Amino acid sequence: MRYDFFTAQISFVKAITDICEDLRLVDVSKRKELLPTKLTRLHETLPKYAYLPLCRSTDHFYHVAAVCAQEGYVFKTHERAPVLMHFLTTPNSAHMDVSCALFAHLHAQDEHIDTVKCNAPVLNESTPFIDELLMVRQFYDDLRQEVLVMQLISYLDDVFKREHLKLKLHPYRILSTGASTGLIELVANATSFDGLKKSP
Repeated sequence: MRYDFFTAQISFVKAITDICEDLRLVDVSKRKELLPTKLTRLHETLPKYAYLPLCRSTDHFYHVAAVCAQEGYVFKTHERAPVLMHFLTTPNSAHMDVSCALFAHLHAQDEHIDTVKCNAPVLNESTPFIDELLMVRQFYDDLRQEVLVMQLISYLDDVFKREHLKLKLHPYRILSTGASTGLIELVANATSFDGLKKSP
């Protein structure tokens, strides 16, 4: 059971990054048209207890309930095909963190328990959703370099807070999934470097 769970989770993450690779090989003008179909297929193969691994083990656990197939966006680049994806997520009923929720779920599977508090919820009109935004990027660079830089930024942010300095950094999550692929958390309402350069 545990092998099946982790295999399904790995396959889910790989399926996300595979979308970028597939679109990279397609003509730029056709990528936008193909994206909803690929996101629909991702939704149809969504594992029962999937979650986005852009989190710490102590963060609250949010189950991926759906992939928003019509909300994706392919950035217009010729060499790469970065994709912005939207996922509907919902917390487990016991409000557990990631480590506790996964432990409870896997323990329930091992013991063949049909119902535990952390099981994936049945979706209905009253289900509390949080719209998670996820940017997926296809690289020819090693994303682990960016992971290292973000760890340094996170460390500096902790230092600023500890010393009560009036300085604020906003670290975001990065997950390297291969030599040229990875997941990057979207920072909402942020200004791009290109936008900063063009601003007066």
